[in-house]
Amino acid sequence: MDMTILLKNFADPTIIKTMASGDLLKGVTATVIMGMGITFAVLIILMFVIMVQQKLLAPRVAAPVKTVQAARVSDAPVSGSDNNELIAVITAAVAASIGTAAGNIVIKNVQRVRDNAPGWFKSGITEQMNNRF
Repeated sequence: MDMTILLKNFADPTIIKTMASGDLLKGVTATVIMGMGITFAVLIILMFVIMVQQKLLAPRVAAPVKTVQAARVSDAPVSGSDNNELIAVITAAVAASIGTAAGNIVIKNVQRVRDNAPGWFKSGITEQMNNRF
């Protein structure tokens, strides 16, 4: 039996009851494949429409420049001649910890901070830092 005739026969419930098993199986299979195929095709079209909308409607954001307000240095000497070198070292360390280029970071202020932490605290911090790497 031709597939178009078979699918037309599926529209009438009285004809379905009188159909042979082979024709019934062909009709059910064709109906399932067409239904799933149409659904799959529509889902693919929707996926492409959403991708196009993302590309067209997404705002273009420039990479922000990260600013570090105050960097704290505990043991580094701060003198007039070494200040530029100290700022370069701090910038490189902050850039490495953030995971960005040093040109994206601006250090505005360097202040010395007194280290009054007890020995067990310093030891714990050192141990945590060594366990990370």
